[in-house]
Amino acid sequence: MCLVTGDKEDLIPERTGAPKSESINSDGSSRNETSPLHKAKKVLKSGKDVGGFMLVHDHKNQKSKVFDFRETAPGASTQKMFTDRDEALVGGLAVAVPGEVKGMEEAHKQYGKLAWNTVVKPAADLARNGFMITKAWLGQKVKRPDLAKTLDIIAAEGAKAFYDGTLTDSIINAIQSANPKGILTRKDLKDYKVVVRDVVKTTYNGHTVISAPVPASGPVVLSILNILEGYKFSPKDVNKTSTYHKILEAFKFAYAQQQQLGDPADPAYKASVTEKMLKQISSIQENVHYQTCLQQYCTIQSIHVHSESL
Repeated sequence: MCLVTGDKEDLIPERTGAPKSESINSDGSSRNETSPLHKAKKVLKSGKDVGGFMLVHDHKNQKSKVFDFRETAPGASTQKMFTDRDEALVGGLAVAVPGEVKGMEEAHKQYGKLAWNTVVKPAADLARNGFMITKAWLGQKVKRPDLAKTLDIIAAEGAKAFYDGTLTDSIINAIQSANPKGILTRKDLKDYKVVVRDVVKTTYNGHTVISAPVPASGPVVLSILNILEGYKFSPKDVNKTSTYHKILEAFKFAYAQQQQLGDPADPAYKASVTEKMLKQISSIQENVHYQTCLQQYCTIQSIHVHSESL
């Protein structure tokens, strides 16, 4: 999620279905305008995501920061806690420490102008009053009264209700009574902290591009852009096989480098990996041998390639 904050109401365009009277036309920044929409989206998505990253750019002072509210592993986690893949996807063991509620509140504290309950209320109302789902589900209207009650409590009491308050015991009880039983504890929730990080940045064709640092994949995206910029594509390169090949190779090499990244909370983490990803570009470009790679692929696929078509 990338947001721009400031006083200009035209920074973020109107969204279809946005609660207009409480977002775009409210006397708040675009940070406030987006919070109700994001929470409403969570209602529609059934709230499966439990963490994330928010990049905020202040256009007044041209400064940016990233709120890292990625979910974290419970304190009792071990490398061998899952006996099969399904346990990592379904059941109590699959539940990490959620960061989204506290992350949204932290961003609101630093940039918000509207009251917190005003920000959360549209999502609670959407869950309570219901919304239409697609024709694949017969166009039914879905209501989520339990989620509405939860959001009402968060609106009234803040993130504390989730992490160390009214809602905490019911969250822990549900996780620890699941099958398989979860290991998330009340202490895990209480100890969760949002991390504010510096952005990573590069330039692309004269434009500054900023993104979220690790543990997000911002360095990967910026590395791809750096590699592609070196090819100096022009309109004549559009729809050429060699152009698509170079784009695919840029993705391949950048994601190969991703395997060297890690978690900044890990003592073994090396920040220098990100620096190398954003600088060692020419050597990567030299490794993209279009003719050789294409011939190898075509040999495997038993396809004959005419050199004049390259």
